[in-house]
Amino acid sequence: MMGHDMLRRHTVLVLAIPLPLLLSCVAAPPSSEALRLPITIVRTSPVATINVGSQTVQAGIDTGGGAIALSEDVIRNAGGIKLAEEREWSDAYGQRYRVPQFKVPVITIGGRAFRDIVVIQSTEVRDLEGPPISNAIGGQFLSQFVTVIDYVGQSFTLWPSGAESAIDAACGTTRVPMEKTEQFDLAVTAFNTPSGTLRLLWDTGASYSMLPEALVANRSLETFLRGQTPFYNSTTLSVAGREFGPLEFVVPPLQLPSDFEGVLGANFFSSHVVCLDYEKREVRIR
Repeated sequence: MMGHDMLRRHTVLVLAIPLPLLLSCVAAPPSSEALRLPITIVRTSPVATINVGSQTVQAGIDTGGGAIALSEDVIRNAGGIKLAEEREWSDAYGQRYRVPQFKVPVITIGGRAFRDIVVIQSTEVRDLEGPPISNAIGGQFLSQFVTVIDYVGQSFTLWPSGAESAIDAACGTTRVPMEKTEQFDLAVTAFNTPSGTLRLLWDTGASYSMLPEALVANRSLETFLRGQTPFYNSTTLSVAGREFGPLEFVVPPLQLPSDFEGVLGANFFSSHVVCLDYEKREVRIR
């Protein structure tokens, strides 16, 4: 049975960290080669292996926005230097946190070294049902690339924006615009559903697709229960002339920012390759 505690571990984290500050520290050196990240799916979440200093660690890959987050031990062992300013962020349930941030000398992702990266210290993982992984690669790193998400092929591939032929081969022909968002690293698409248009966030950090209780109530959507957890089944979900429904959404008490109304999670990514091109503000789906 899926409960709210499980979902709390895998929801979008909206970080109040200035994007120019982070990207000045993580900008990739010029290269025409892709970063290839083999993944394993750990309790519905994509997990890759990275190197932080001399340590090999596992990290979840989270397109739902946010910085690179590392555990206290990993930061300390990598020689991280604590910065004076803490950062505040809120989760999808409206809970707010203040966390320290550090500059880490080197992190190697997909075989490429990135130096002097600003990271945040991850919060304690309390959910025993979710993957026991404190480290994460967030959307503020991924948004430098065309991010190809392939759960079935067990890989994330991060292409530079100029690699058109490789991106075309991987991503297919269905193209839809990213909606305008306050945060550059959020990928949001407007889908047509039986209840009208829904702006949905592409979020590999979400264990399941989700709609907030308040939205479901406002649109008078019919739900059903599994155990004590409510779900909504959208019989259709279409965009750019293609149908991707039916799709099931869990209905927890989310408090989402105005940029989007719901979340596409693992039950969508498990059957589609999704490519996020942040520079062109475009999503491609096959």
